[in-house]
Amino acid sequence: MKIAIRTNTSPKIADLSAITQANQKGYAARHGYSWVCEPFDYEHFNDCIRDEIRSWQSLLKQNDILMMVGADVMFTNWRIPIESVASRGPIVMARERTSWWPVNNDVMIYNNLPQSFAFLDRMIDDFDIWQHYPWRMQAHTWNLIQDEPWVRHAICLVEPETMNQHPSKWQLGDWIVHFYGLSVEQKTTQARQIATLVPAGQPVLTAKAVGKGPSVL
Repeated sequence: MKIAIRTNTSPKIADLSAITQANQKGYAARHGYSWVCEPFDYEHFNDCIRDEIRSWQSLLKQNDILMMVGADVMFTNWRIPIESVASRGPIVMARERTSWWPVNNDVMIYNNLPQSFAFLDRMIDDFDIWQHYPWRMQAHTWNLIQDEPWVRHAICLVEPETMNQHPSKWQLGDWIVHFYGLSVEQKTTQARQIATLVPAGQPVLTAKAVGKGPSVL
């Protein structure tokens, strides 16, 4: 089975990416996955996003599973393989549990199935609808889950602790931490802490105590 992890970066988040990419590449190497990183111009998001989605489709065609992760995402339990979560549905997406907003699309898994390609085609086709939404694709995905039965059946929503945990709720043993809703500086600081606390994604406590205990988020 061929599995790829894809992320992106930009010069403004170079320090953060240096930490998270080392983590993502280490996880990919542990399981024999390919890892791909492409630059993305966040300042011109709407000008670039349709070609970006087409590049996801191209990569998915070359693999059985494509996992998309943001530059502010780290794998914190390397013992959990992507396949164990990807099996839950054609597309796997995580909920948010930190505010009123219900989902987050910065960590998603696409299986090489017709539903995945149809969903990505729909995102491209509906660009004029969602380009001005807050959170853009994320908001439109939620709307489609509510309004389109085929999308609702194609996307399996999982809890944050399964694959998209916010650092305020992250616990040792969770598969993934996602530093959403923070400044770049905060993300970078917390990524360094995670890299120290769970080196090589081991879900065991090996940090030496300093004072009352190990550094925590």
